Amino acid sequence: MSSNDFSQIPRPSTRIQNQRSETSNSEGARAVEASRELQKSFFVDMQNIYTKQTGSSNGLPADWKFNLEIVQQPIRARACGYGNKDYRSISPPIFIKLNIDTASGPVNIENVDSQFFQLHASLYDLSFENCTTVWVRSSNPQLPQENILNLIGCRSEICHVFADEHGNKGLWFIYANLGIRTENDYFLRFQLFYLGWQSLLNTGSGQIKELAVVDSDKFKVFRNKLFPGVVECSQLTKCFVKQGANIPLRNEAEKFKNTAHSSGGELDIDTNNKSDDESDGSGKEKYNSYSIENIIN
Repeated sequence: MSSNDFSQIPRPSTRIQNQRSETSNSEGARAVEASRELQKSFFVDMQNIYTKQTGSSNGLPADWKFNLEIVQQPIRARACGYGNKDYRSISPPIFIKLNIDTASGPVNIENVDSQFFQLHASLYDLSFENCTTVWVRSSNPQLPQENILNLIGCRSEICHVFADEHGNKGLWFIYANLGIRTENDYFLRFQLFYLGWQSLLNTGSGQIKELAVVDSDKFKVFRNKLFPGVVECSQLTKCFVKQGANIPLRNEAEKFKNTAHSSGGELDIDTNNKSDDESDGSGKEKYNSYSIENIIN
């Protein structure tokens, strides 16, 4: 067949190709939507069956009882002010243990799917007024005031399985990045929720309700010049850091702790436990936490 014969073979037009592409995309979208509807239907059906069998509305056994224990309480903090650069964490980091029990005794944590347990923190003053947000003078001339967060940082934490300093595994929530803008006497309220259902993310078909709540001890937030400094690093803090807990350390020392463990060499960093009001003159912000020598010893 000559080249002229090839040139006479009809070719599909661009218009036909586009129509086929649009048809294919439309069919794909319908297939995805059908799959979502099937998953949602399966989720609802299984939830109804499980609820009838166990009396639980969230996929957890109905006889499980939840208790929150604050093992390491907040003691003090330095006010962060209203800017975005001067961030200081509450000292010491707050460690909260989740205990789950039944009438026959504690639940083995190996039987607990911990990934969907979440703890949410709110801030209260001693008159029990919610101070998580505060009203301040607005930078917008059209608005006299604006509501901003007073409790800053990571207010919701997920559950982790860690061993304590005695080697006992447990379900833990770690708050190491909470700061407060204004000075006052406060306490923190922690509320426990379960965001899953039978190893699936609860998409809204099931009820999400509070499982437990606990209040911290009262603590004081100081203005800059009156802050007495951070609390000494506890053995439990060291234990969690060695297991990989994300607890910020002064002078970004967490960068070097793994190097220290592996090489045993000296680290060319400042290990003096200075107060938070001291500055290194570099203008760089520092986390309000602990020196590397407290962790690697």
